[in-house]
Amino acid sequence: MSGAHGAPRVCRAGIVPMLVAAVLTVVLAGCGDTTSQPAWVHAHPDTSVLAFQTTAPGVCAITVQYPNDAPAAIGYLGSTYVQVQRRPHPASTAGRDLGNSADWRVLLLRGGDLLLVTPGDAFDYRLEATC
Repeated sequence: MSGAHGAPRVCRAGIVPMLVAAVLTVVLAGCGDTTSQPAWVHAHPDTSVLAFQTTAPGVCAITVQYPNDAPAAIGYLGSTYVQVQRRPHPASTAGRDLGNSADWRVLLLRGGDLLLVTPGDAFDYRLEATC
């Protein structure tokens, strides 16, 4: 089809979904930036049972608010636990101790969530399926 001056018409209904897809692609690509790593990466290596990840998988990435202060996700026994909140450093912690990485301590809580305790704060992690 041609417009008034012979130029082809562009279907605007098709442009909007393409623009939305392009914006989402750029935003999601930014979530996987591996060129600049948070400062905690080098100071807190993985342990034999815990893997600290700088990005969270899929839509769970939206729950991660503090990726520069603590891992976006923690791998434990083949499952991925995603950062869901930050809270003040607890006076005492109840849970099964899963290990330490430098000055971090990771606990398995009664409800099945993980708790990462740092010198200043604590971070809750929920199983990826329920993030």
